[in-house]
Formats: sequence, C-alpha cells, structure tokens
Amino acid sequence: MKNRTIMPAVLLILLLGSGTISAQFTFTVNEIDASSWPSVRVNFLAKDASGQRITSIQPGNFTVMENGIARPVTSISCPPEIPRSLTVTLTFDISSSMTAGNPTRIDYAKSAAKTLVNELPFPQTHIGITTFDDSSYIHLPFTNDKQNALNSIDALQATGVGTDFLKAFLQDQAGAIPYSNTRTGNKTLVFLSDGYETLTQQEVDRIVSDARAGNITIYTVLLVPYHYSIPLRQIALRTGGRYFEEVLTENRAKEVYREIAREILSIQPPCDLYYLSGGCEEQRDAVISLRLNGSTQTYRTVYSVPGDRLVRLAAGSLWLDYGWSMPTQPANRLLRITAQNGPVTVRGVSYSRPKFQVTNWGGSPPPFTLQEGKSRTLTVRFLPSDTNRVFSSLHFDTDAPCSNDVLLSGGVFHDARIKLLQPNGGEVLYAGDWFDWHWQGAPPGESVTLRYSTNTGSDWITMTNAGGAVRYQWRVPSTPSSTCTGEAEVPPARVPANDVAMLPRHLLAVKSLAFSPDGELLVTADEQGLLRFWKTDDGTFLREIQAHSGSINGLAFSPDGSTLATAGGDKTVGIWNSSNGNLVQRLAGFTESVTDVAYSRDGKFLAAVNNRQVRLYLGATGQLAWTVAPPRTPCRAVTFAGDRTILAGTAETVSALDVDNGNLLRQYAGHSSVVNAIAVSPAGNMFASASSDGTVRVINISDGILARRYRGHTGPVNAVSFSPDGSLVCSAGNDGRVRVWRWKEGTTLWN
Repeated sequence: MKNRTIMPAVLLILLLGSGTISAQFTFTVNEIDASSWPSVRVNFLAKDASGQRITSIQPGNFTVMENGIARPVTSISCPPEIPRSLTVTLTFDISSSMTAGNPTRIDYAKSAAKTLVNELPFPQTHIGITTFDDSSYIHLPFTNDKQNALNSIDALQATGVGTDFLKAFLQDQAGAIPYSNTRTGNKTLVFLSDGYETLTQQEVDRIVSDARAGNITIYTVLLVPYHYSIPLRQIALRTGGRYFEEVLTENRAKEVYREIAREILSIQPPCDLYYLSGGCEEQRDAVISLRLNGSTQTYRTVYSVPGDRLVRLAAGSLWLDYGWSMPTQPANRLLRITAQNGPVTVRGVSYSRPKFQVTNWGGSPPPFTLQEGKSRTLTVRFLPSDTNRVFSSLHFDTDAPCSNDVLLSGGVFHDARIKLLQPNGGEVLYAGDWFDWHWQGAPPGESVTLRYSTNTGSDWITMTNAGGAVRYQWRVPSTPSSTCTGEAEVPPARVPANDVAMLPRHLLAVKSLAFSPDGELLVTADEQGLLRFWKTDDGTFLREIQAHSGSINGLAFSPDGSTLATAGGDKTVGIWNSSNGNLVQRLAGFTESVTDVAYSRDGKFLAAVNNRQVRLYLGATGQLAWTVAPPRTPCRAVTFAGDRTILAGTAETVSALDVDNGNLLRQYAGHSSVVNAIAVSPAGNMFASASSDGTVRVINISDGILARRYRGHTGPVNAVSFSPDGSLVCSAGNDGRVRVWRWKEGTTLWN
C-alpha cells in the first residue's frame, strides 16, 4: 500500500494568508492531497460577495502551474450544503487593552456581535457568551431569547487583566469549548481578541482535538493592526471555520460578523479540484488561480509528492570517474541501475562525448523492462585518445518520468601554466630587427597568443597566434618605448579552474556543501547519500564515499577541520575523518531522517536535529549529552550562538536552547511557515533565519528585536549565510535565485 501524504490546510494558509476579499468573490485553499499522484486533489472554498458558496465553477475557470509548468484541470466536485443546528458561543476578550481606540475595541466588538445576533433566527438559535482575560468566565448561559442575548452583549465591559488563550478555550466549565459542549449537535464558536498571546503546537493540537470531538466550528477575529496569530489561524482552519485579522473598524467588524452569521446558517462544505501532475521533482511550487466575472484570485503554496509515487530509473552512482588512462587502452566501470516505485522500460542511452559507451547491459540490450525493485549492472567503457581530462553525461531514454543522468569523466588536468623564457627583461630591441620569442609549458597543439605593450600593460598589441609552437620570430615594429612588456597566453578554457566550472548540470542533485575551515577542501553531498571531496585550489576530485543509505541533508566541519559531520536520511549522523574519508563514528537513535548538524565554535559539542528531536553530543567522543523534543515541530535547522546556546528552527519559530540541558531559553517568532535555515553573524550578536514563507529575518539575539525582514524570493528560502565581515546576508531559494543583502542598510546588493 502506498503511503498517504496530505498537506494540511494550516501549512498552506501559513504560507499564503487568509485570502484577500475582493469585491466579487473570495478563494481559499484548505489542503493539497498528493497521495494519489499524479492525480492531485485541491480542497478549496469560493464565496461570493455575500458570503455564499460558489459551486457553478468549471475546470476552465482554473489555471494550475507547478514549477512554472501548466497542469490540466480534470474535474471539479462540490458537495451539497448541510443544514446546521444553531448553537452559537460568542467569546470576548475583556482585558483592559480592549478599551483602546475611539470607539473602543470592546464597543465595536459588541456592535458586531449584535449584528450577528440580528441575522440569526430565533427561537431556533441558542446563544451563549463567555469572556476571558487571564481566566475564563461564563457571561450568559445559553438562551434562545434574542433580547436577552442583545442585553447581555450590551453589558460587556473590558476590565480584566492579562490574556490567556489556552484558558479562554479549555478552562474547566467556563472555557469556550467545555461550555459549548454543554449543548448537543453541531456548534459554532466565535472567538474575538486583541491579544498577542501565543500557543504551543501541542496546545493548538489539543484545542483542535477537543473542538472536533464536540463538533465545534471555530471562527477567530483579531482586532489589532500589523499582527497575525498562527495558532488562531490553525484553530480556525482545522475546525472548518475561518480567521479574520486586522479588523480595525466598527464597520469592518460588522461585516465580518455578518459573514459568519450567513455561514453558520448552513454548513458550506468546500469543493475539490483535481488536476494531472507530472515531472520528477519531489517539492512543487504550486500556483492556483481562479477566474470569475473578470476577476482573479491566486493562491501560491508548496507541497511535496510522496517519494513512493515517483517512478524512477535510479543510478547507483551519479558519477563514474576513470582517472588517468593509457591512450587508446579501454577502461571499464560498473554502473547499477534500479527501477524504483514501478516498472521502467529502458529504450536506450545517449552520450555528450563519444569516448564513453555502454558495452555490456547485464542482459539483453535495449529496449528492455525492469520490474519494480529489479536491477541491472552495466559496463561503461572509456576509450581515451589522449590523457587530457574530459567530461561527458550518460542519459537514459526511458518511459519513467524520472531518470538519473550520470556524470562520466576521465583523464587528468594538465598544468596549463605557460612561462615566457625570452624576452625575460633587460633586452634592448631595435626597429626592423628580428627577435626570437621562446616559451614553455603550453599543452601540445594548443595555440599561444603573443602580445606586447609599450605602456607597461595598459594597452596590448597582438602579435600572433602561434599554434603548437614553442618559439616565434618577430620583426620589431617602429613603436619606440622604454617601458615595453611581453605576454604569452594559452586559451583560458584550458585553465583547470575553468574546467572545474564545466561540471554538468546533473550534479544539481547536491543537497548540501561545506568548505573546510582552512578553505582547502570542498565537500558536496547528494540525495543518494554520496559524499564527494574536492581540492579547492585546482578542482581535483579526491574521493567519493557512500556515507548514508538515504539523502544527506546537512554537513558541518569541526572547527579544526579534522572531522566532518553528516546529517543522514537514514536516521543517523556520520562522523568522518576529513583527511582520508574514513568513518570515525556513526551516531544512531533518531526516529526520523536527520535534517541538520552543527558544531559549536569551540568544537566541544555537536548538535543534530530531525523533525521531532534535538540532540547534543560531546564533540570529542560522540557521547550523547541529552535529547529534547523541540517546543514546536518540524525542526529542520540548527546552529550555535556562541558556545552556550543552540538555535533550532522549530516550525515557524527559532528556539534558543540551553547547551547544558536543552531547556528552552526563549523563542523568536515572526515567520508564518517552517524555518529551513539559520545563520549566526560573525560577531555573534545577530542571527538570520530563512523560511518557507519566502522571507529572511535578521534578529538581535539578546533582545529578539527584528532588525530586517526581506521578502525578495518568490517561494521558500532554503539557505542563508552571513559574509565574513558580517555586513552582507546571502539567501537562496526555490525560485532559483541567490540574493545578497546589505542588511544594515536594508538594500539588495545583487540578485
């Protein structure tokens, strides 16, 4: 049976907001279900200006784009409305802050509530009222007397102290949910506040669970400017209600409560849109647009295709390197290919260089079909004509949407440095004479460009392109000067650094990379668990290690550069000797894929995280110091702020944890979706966080004050880093862009 993966409504809305109300209609996406991929279900609700559900929608009204590719909408399904019993609980914040404004917040909250009461039928409707500050109170027992309800609303006063959302919802007897549950059947709860109170994910889950058990639909209303509450959004959406934010005027409050009244007269179940997806990327940037009556509403979100839904021809290695080979003497390497998640028909292969060829298919040549889970081992031959370094790509022609291209390389880099032997300085040349230029170091057959300058290199005059030679006779021109300079040059494409830059595109499977502290090594890690080590001065490939049986999600060098830690998709952390690639230690015990690793600056500690765990190890021995559950999940990023504090990306927040025991020191809120990466400034006083909400935030560690917030990416931001002097922040995202910011000035340096 295939695993079922559903992106919850809360994730989508955190990324996107509640949907802007236009003059004509609203459009809200609740979830994307890819469990039957390539058929994808989008659960949505469209309403007209009066708040009534729109069901007369055709597939042609929608446009769906995935990673920039249009996807066909196949069908729309809208279930009928369901009559609802009318039990309504009105919950009011009565803390003293509700007296702010003119009219006061409590005054226009009362006016809005009376609008709702006047919209509902009596005596069929039963109204109850609870209030809260730092505790919860029953203000009006349930009644079907309309005038009694209106009088009780008029009697509300904001005299309380503090705000406690948890007690407002769940306090015994007087909490809005226990109080609502004194009635039977379907119930509606309208929760209003101007508070900045937050809730943990566990508290949100408990509120949602209790509300669902009691058949309670919750609507949340926030009255404060420039503020949104992720917990209240989750509570509303996950119980089938809606959230409203920045309700700042009496007219707007009345409008909101009138919308709620119209909705609770009957259950308006959402509709389902089905479209046909494709491609082989696991993560999808989906843009869903609905066009009605000349107006368009658009939602943008990210979802993941379940890995077991993607049929793939997987290569056991993404790179075959043959090293130095004798010219005209063939060299062979073995390559294992496997059909994953379904049968794959292989029709053939193609190469970008003819020096490589599959000579043995491990069975009959193409076309052939591999059944799911079956493999073949191929022989791939390299037949060099010389010893020069060459690259090629091997591409499989298959019926699978996903196939791994394989990088092929052989030969060695030749030192392309050229030395000019003559002239070598001090010569006096006379116009009309012949002079013999002489050089060494150019590769055989390579053209050499000779130039001279009469003004110490400010301007150059080309003499010749000498192909394959080591000397050139030159007639001295009549350009008198006492500051003459000569130059010999081979084409820059022969320089090793340029060859390294020509690595083919299929190495984009790289998931992480890290430079050693001394800058001499670059290590790359891919989604199939391979580590590759390179020299940074000339790009020489050193070694390849199968480090994990799953993807490698993060890398971290120890401060002295002697070891490298890897975060594995196989639920382990690997510790490797960086000089020889040998495994030093493997740290197990995680219950899920490890998402990130980090060393403390003094090297005493190693932190590792997965979605539901933060672990600290002693850097010298790998001994486990402690394990804690993060205050919010998922947890995808970790780093150190100094030597005594760990910063972990916990859902849409960054949590500071005590190195001694893992206790929560404080939380930094502000993102509206999961934090993917964290970087601490070189001075250690600031950190930058990158999130799937498309933003980068720079925060003062000591006081939590937001220094800068950038919204330059058009999708999730996956990586962030400070420059060595701390003046720049670099970010990279799903939109394929790298942005560099002057964070102190708030300006973009380049994009």
